[in-house]
Amino acid sequence: MSTHSRRSGPKVGLSLPLVVFAGALLGACGDGAAPRDYTAEELQAAKAELRDHARLRTFEAGKLFGDEWVARAPDDAELRGLYAYQLAGWGLSKEVREQADAILAEDPENPWGIYAKAYAHLLDREAKLAVETVREAWEASPQPEFAFLYLRALAQADFNAARELLQSFDEETRAWPEVCG
Repeated sequence: MSTHSRRSGPKVGLSLPLVVFAGALLGACGDGAAPRDYTAEELQAAKAELRDHARLRTFEAGKLFGDEWVARAPDDAELRGLYAYQLAGWGLSKEVREQADAILAEDPENPWGIYAKAYAHLLDREAKLAVETVREAWEASPQPEFAFLYLRALAQADFNAARELLQSFDEETRAWPEVCG
């Protein structure tokens, strides 16, 4: 009697379902990335918390919180932009520029990437370049954070122009905590 069976070798019948399942899993994740471990609501709450850290100027806690969330949601430009502000609070120009580069690599015209790039310029004491850059972000998408940086950079380059800009904002924009705070 032979010790080899006719069915020795790989068990194709068992492997095929695993291959199909793996393919379905990769297809469900789009580009083959791991599935998200957060909901849209949790992501919005994380952005709100980063905004709170910005308003309170709690940059240490904001940076730690942002580190975690950027690792979880690396493709969210707004999240990265808000995180860049936490890094700016520490004066980390190189790290702010890395956030800008990560955003702009995906979309060279993304206002959040342009905003982060403007912050890097401001940290590098390039106020005029920061003004030009953040103006581009502001014109593309008027966000409270962009208004704050626009005023801050412009005040360093030309204080009177910053006052004129503030006066040109409508009442709603001037009421944003980022602008009047």
